Amino acid sequence: MTQPNPIIDAINNATESDLEAVETRMAELTAELESLKVVHKALHTRIHGKKQAASQPQKKITLDDIYDVITQHGPGTAREIGLKLGVTGNKVGIMCSKSDWFERDEDNKITIARK
Repeated sequence: MTQPNPIIDAINNATESDLEAVETRMAELTAELESLKVVHKALHTRIHGKKQAASQPQKKITLDDIYDVITQHGPGTAREIGLKLGVTGNKVGIMCSKSDWFERDEDNKITIARK
């Protein structure tokens, strides 16, 4: 003979007020869980730092590409040139600073160096 299961007995004997009590408790637990998620995110950020944005793979560019943009569109900031080439201005700035092909004018625009 099997022993009675108290959970099945409770479900079979449940009333509308029991259902309301379960729903109320679920709402309380859901609110507590949301609060804990906020605390977890704040603690995680404080301990591990801000989550880095997913970066897109950088397009490969050459000095020739930068040269072509400047000859077609005129001098520009590293950011402006980068936008035309589909890369970051930082990448353009670093490449130009390491090359003697380019120089910066008084407005910080990258120009073709005069030799």
